[in-house]
Amino acid sequence: LGDRFIIQFIMGVSSVGIYSFSYGLSGISNVLVATPNKLAMQPVILARESNPENVNSLLNRYSCLFFTLGMIIVLWISVFSKELILLISQNSEFEEGWVIIPVISLSYLLHGLGLYYGFGLVMLKDTRIVTFQSIIAVMINIVLNILFIPVIGILGASVATLISYMIWNFLKRTYSEKKYSSTY
Repeated sequence: LGDRFIIQFIMGVSSVGIYSFSYGLSGISNVLVATPNKLAMQPVILARESNPENVNSLLNRYSCLFFTLGMIIVLWISVFSKELILLISQNSEFEEGWVIIPVISLSYLLHGLGLYYGFGLVMLKDTRIVTFQSIIAVMINIVLNILFIPVIGILGASVATLISYMIWNFLKRTYSEKKYSSTY
């Protein structure tokens, strides 16, 4: 939510409305991809935590399948983002928000992929590292928002979100592999 405060400070309230509306519309990808994935996969993976080879195999196969299907949905939403805005808003003032929908939709897809990357830490119940990773991602997001919004507007906020998720996933994968693999 920090991006909205920075957008309001730099660009004004109308830009916050356009950004919030488009960000919410991007939530279609979250509803179709990340949320069902999390609800379905977590019990399946955690039930097999005593067999790390099986877990790693499942994570590799399911993450590939998840990303492939998710990318199809993200691409579909991205191609029709301008039309979705005009159809749902019935107001051309929101039309310029179409540029963030592909970026935020991809961010949601990466968030869903991050669920796979973080399972090692979840199984080890290492909440210190999970909290530390979240704090780093939030701080990076705030800095990137401050740098990008003045230059490229609301697109800058969405790019900051995407980069933050990429870094968060990198941290999750790195620490999860290191910690989870070393225990077996």
